[in-house]
Amino acid sequence: MNKTIKFLALCFFLSTLFSACKDDTNNESKDPYFEVTQKELSLNFISDYDFRYITVKTNRDFTATSSESWCTVTVIDDKVDNLKIVVQGNQGFENRTAQITVSSAGFDNIVVTVTQGSDLVLTVKESEIFVDEKASEFSLEITVNFPIVFELPDWIHEKSGNPTNDGKTWTFVTSQMAPGERSGMVVVKSEDVSLGKRVNIPVLQKINVSKIGLWLFDDPQDITKATIGKPLVYETRLGLPYASVDGPSVNNKAVRLPARCHFFADHGMLPKAGETFISEYTVFFEFKVPAYTFLGEGVVYYPFLKTRINDPSVDADVLLRGTDRAIGIGSTGYGGTVNAEEWHRLYLTFKTGEIRYYLNGTRIVNSTSTDARFRIHLDGVLFCTNAAQKYEYDEWEVAEIGLWNGALTEEQITEIENNR
Repeated sequence: MNKTIKFLALCFFLSTLFSACKDDTNNESKDPYFEVTQKELSLNFISDYDFRYITVKTNRDFTATSSESWCTVTVIDDKVDNLKIVVQGNQGFENRTAQITVSSAGFDNIVVTVTQGSDLVLTVKESEIFVDEKASEFSLEITVNFPIVFELPDWIHEKSGNPTNDGKTWTFVTSQMAPGERSGMVVVKSEDVSLGKRVNIPVLQKINVSKIGLWLFDDPQDITKATIGKPLVYETRLGLPYASVDGPSVNNKAVRLPARCHFFADHGMLPKAGETFISEYTVFFEFKVPAYTFLGEGVVYYPFLKTRINDPSVDADVLLRGTDRAIGIGSTGYGGTVNAEEWHRLYLTFKTGEIRYYLNGTRIVNSTSTDARFRIHLDGVLFCTNAAQKYEYDEWEVAEIGLWNGALTEEQITEIENNR
């Protein structure tokens, strides 16, 4: 009897257990599900090899495929962490993206986006830049895969349109400068300071002294036109005209200037950094003085140059003195001898504390004067201008005036003379 009761009880238990399992199976068949949590739909990886597990919640079979070979997926037979995602190291310069498509019958596909970063790359092809007077621009070829900014000296700025179509070339423009040298550093760095990426490129700009004005007076119909630079402006206090005359050689003309006149030159020179005037320059004159100049009574002067253009009451700044036929001014002293009816070639070089005059290639004055009178006004300079009214002078002839934007050396002057 007891055995019969125990047997019946066991059968009841097993029947109940089978019924419960069957109900569970039926419930799964009636309520299928298939999802990935929102936070796992977008995954970010560093540039190195890496892997990660995510959970696909489902009571159905599913598959997964990747759009890119560098990103692989494996389905794991488990309830959690059942999808393994592996990314290979990114050797490229740019971030990359893969789409993982998770599929299960009867459901819309689920797409997981995988983004892998790249190594931070910032390289500049050029290690240094040299800019001369032939160019005011320079370019840098930059390879980078993150936003960058530049630190620039105040005389360098970015050209509009950077970078160019290739996406690697940035162009920069330098401001104008007087002859000389200047240097600075172009810093290429990450816009995000925390990345700590930067490259320093030294820039050197050198501008040599060059001739920026030349007037030959060879055209009788347009006597003041410039061969280099802007035309001269003729001004006269007595209303007397100039005249075109023969110059020092065949087919070479000159201008005969009457008393109390001058030429105004808009020189276009640039001051040195921090200055509001022109402190270094060279002026050249090829001239001839008539014989009767040195025969008259009193002191006679022929002025070559006047820098103080707005003050008619002051003297010119370099003169030919009739009493001894020497060239100079009080603060530099006088030198040389000018012969009447002969063509002479005069170079006047100015640099603060280093002023030199050369007559026919020979130095005649060497001064250490720092007199401010020799600074040229930014607006212009006067050539062949009258001195203060207490002095008198008569007509003379000029075949050429030249202007350089710096002080020529003695070697340069000698070379010019030898090549004429």
